[in-house]
Amino acid sequence: PDRPITAQANQIIAPEVSAFYASFDQEGPIIEGYGRIQAKNAAEWVSEVTGRVNPYLFRLNTGESFIKGDVLLTIQNDELTYSLYQLKSQFLNDLTNLVSDLTFDFPNRKRIWTAYLNAFDIQMPIPSLPAVDHSKEKYFLNKRNIYSVFYQIKSLEAKTDKYSFKAPYDGEVLESFVEPYGSVKTGQSLARLIPKSGFESIVNIPVQDSYLIKEKDPVIIYTMESNQKWRGYVKRIGSGIREKDYSIPIVIGKLDDETGVIHNQYVKVKIQTAPIKESVKLEKSLVSLSGYVHIAKQLGISPSIDPQSDGSEDTQLQFSKEKLKVQKVFETGDIVWVHGIAPQTVVLSKPYIGIANGATLNVNIVPPL
Repeated sequence: PDRPITAQANQIIAPEVSAFYASFDQEGPIIEGYGRIQAKNAAEWVSEVTGRVNPYLFRLNTGESFIKGDVLLTIQNDELTYSLYQLKSQFLNDLTNLVSDLTFDFPNRKRIWTAYLNAFDIQMPIPSLPAVDHSKEKYFLNKRNIYSVFYQIKSLEAKTDKYSFKAPYDGEVLESFVEPYGSVKTGQSLARLIPKSGFESIVNIPVQDSYLIKEKDPVIIYTMESNQKWRGYVKRIGSGIREKDYSIPIVIGKLDDETGVIHNQYVKVKIQTAPIKESVKLEKSLVSLSGYVHIAKQLGISPSIDPQSDGSEDTQLQFSKEKLKVQKVFETGDIVWVHGIAPQTVVLSKPYIGIANGATLNVNIVPPL
């Protein structure tokens, strides 16, 4: 006789798939870029005068360190120096005559101008003139060319300042283009200087990625030659687009520790951006070219029979394969962020192309990306 057909024999076993519960991303994309570390106050000295390098006041050797205010270079111009001394000598003579005249015209001002005369030193910068109490005194001084000669001296002193170069900060000489005893011409490059601290990196980020970056976003900077890294923040974001590669310049600064930082070093940066509102982070392979994601939609609870049991019924959640339209908002590498997936949606961890839409599924939940 024919054997009876049991429920176990009639049972259709649903394909087994893996899936995960979707959730909104809490970290945000990491945007990568490449650039160079630059000393933000690097300086290039260019001569505005002509002359000869003073070998006795020369500290402009490549790699030499200096402290703010150090005289690193002086350019000698004897003709200018002697012209200044000649003018100061004339001024000294004018002051001597002035003090004698004040005895009769402004006796109460003689003491002040005598003190100024005694303090006057041809070798030192000219001090400011005493304050004038009355307009008559001003006319008196002007008639004796005190103001005229004073400002001629100030003008020459300002010019002589261009022959002496003082360090603007603590730092070192990156490159030197002059030698002791050498001649210097107007417009000639003298040296490049860099500070001991205060570095930043400029990276060019594609326009389509730059909109996610905000000032103060945390950044990690990596060297290309070693395992060194530094932490910093986005300091400035350019407002213009570079025509060369259609990118936006991003300035990274405020490094937490500048130990080992080298000027002009090539580096890689990773910018941690803020989370994209109500977006889900997925592997790019889960999104079809037409913009769909495959999900497992719950149908309800149905009875089932465990083939290894004695035939008693059990219950399990029943799912079907469906597709869900999503919108890409950002992608990088093999990862994509999308809108259109609600939290707790069961997303298939693979496309499972061989399983038709609407098919019943046996779902195993796995951790998300």
